[in-house]
Amino acid sequence: MTTDYLIMNTNIDQEKVQTFITWTTTKIQEGSSGFYIAFSTSGGNVSAGILMANYIQALPVPVTMHNVSSVASIGIPIYSAATERFSNPLSTFVFHGSGMTTADRLDEERLKNMLDSVKGQNDLIAKSIAETGGLDYQECRKLLSGEVSRSAKWAVENGICSKLIDFKIPEGTQLMNLF
Repeated sequence: MTTDYLIMNTNIDQEKVQTFITWTTTKIQEGSSGFYIAFSTSGGNVSAGILMANYIQALPVPVTMHNVSSVASIGIPIYSAATERFSNPLSTFVFHGSGMTTADRLDEERLKNMLDSVKGQNDLIAKSIAETGGLDYQECRKLLSGEVSRSAKWAVENGICSKLIDFKIPEGTQLMNLF
């Protein structure tokens, strides 16, 4: 049994999450003993990200996430879902809340609905991080109210990251890059 290594430097969307699910499922069926993921993302689709975080937590093998550059937005709940979490010392974690872009005419009712949707997504992100990432819900909500970049050292001090270590690929390891 071997640990499979994956480089994942991409935005999060439904297609990429499905590719990840298919790949990990195949590897588990082939006898993988776990996954080590070199991870960097600027974020992406909240629903896809929550699916990926929940899927990682449900896997029957351990998952190690290693922040190799920057993990932002919905990437933080994904990163936090891993069994073990490492970070390169110069990596960052960028917190920001959900938002919407529109070119449509917006009346009062539509604006209220959009605001409710954004608040709901931010609550979901904050709850996900609070359950697995070391910060409490209120702290997460505060971080999501703006755009805040935090160092890897801060992430260790606040329980998001386990340890600061440089990412190293063991000699002879087959490295997969799905994206």
